[in-house]
Amino acid sequence: MAASYNVKYLKSLQAVRERSQQVYEHAQRGQLRHFGFDESKIAAVADYVLSLVKRDAGSIADVPPHGRWRSYCLGPAQGARDLVSEHVAQWRARDVSAWECARRVIDLFVVSVLIDAGAGSAWQYTDELGVFQRTEGLGIAALRMFERGVFSSSPTNPFQADARALLALSDQQLRDGFQVSDANPLLGCENRAELLRSLGRALDQGPRYFGGKCACNSHPARPGFMLDYLSGCTEAPMTVSIDDIWEVVIDGFAPVWPAGRTQLDGVPLGDVWPCSTLAPEADMPDETELPLRPEGLVPFHKLSQWLTWSLLEVIVKLGGFTVLKTERLTGLPEYRN
Repeated sequence: MAASYNVKYLKSLQAVRERSQQVYEHAQRGQLRHFGFDESKIAAVADYVLSLVKRDAGSIADVPPHGRWRSYCLGPAQGARDLVSEHVAQWRARDVSAWECARRVIDLFVVSVLIDAGAGSAWQYTDELGVFQRTEGLGIAALRMFERGVFSSSPTNPFQADARALLALSDQQLRDGFQVSDANPLLGCENRAELLRSLGRALDQGPRYFGGKCACNSHPARPGFMLDYLSGCTEAPMTVSIDDIWEVVIDGFAPVWPAGRTQLDGVPLGDVWPCSTLAPEADMPDETELPLRPEGLVPFHKLSQWLTWSLLEVIVKLGGFTVLKTERLTGLPEYRN
């Protein structure tokens, strides 16, 4: 019972804030092992951040969500285009339902977020829109593969990602899609392909979330079918809690993450790590050697939260949902953008 509770707790959004707050309180008392903390500087840092927000966005209210959609909003040099909105407009002009448009964008964003690990400084993606690197390049490359139907098993609809196509995805398909060569190396390309195959397995194993109302042999599981699941979670018409979306992400996509990550009682926890500050009795130089006691573990769930932020925008803007309690999400640690 206790272990089951600890696993559930450490995979929750609540734990992200509470465990980080515990580390912060240790910092206030000067009890960190590797850093000093000067609390008097916080106001100056906050003022500096606010000045950057005002410079770049005008006000906090005008800061766009930190989601994958931003990778498809191009600047003036590329014509100030919104590639996602352009696709949605084209689909709607062909009588594709608004619900199916939302499903398609969710399919794209899930694949695009999961393959967005560090690309390395030597890789770039050359497109008709220009040359892109790092997360922007990975995003555009994922979009082009999505347009070509690389992630779809449907003979009539290339604009989807489904379990059947993802399970059959080859390393070479991804190398071709990312334009990988000896002269243009991409870090971990094969690992990305395996991650997408793992996504295919997660979709197959998660009919509750990804089966949809029409899932069958001709309609294999898709990330976008989470809309159908969420429609059954509504407390009021088209109103769900962020906890409902988080359940889909943290439990539905759990089989995607490598089993070698932090585990508790045999259950992989994802982006959860031992922290020596919360286990002061352990005098060890390497946190990886700490015993995995639940009270000494700190969750971040960075990629899962970025995926949630990305999906949230689609679920509200295209799916038509109202989402409550979004303040339970947090900022993302160590993010350059």
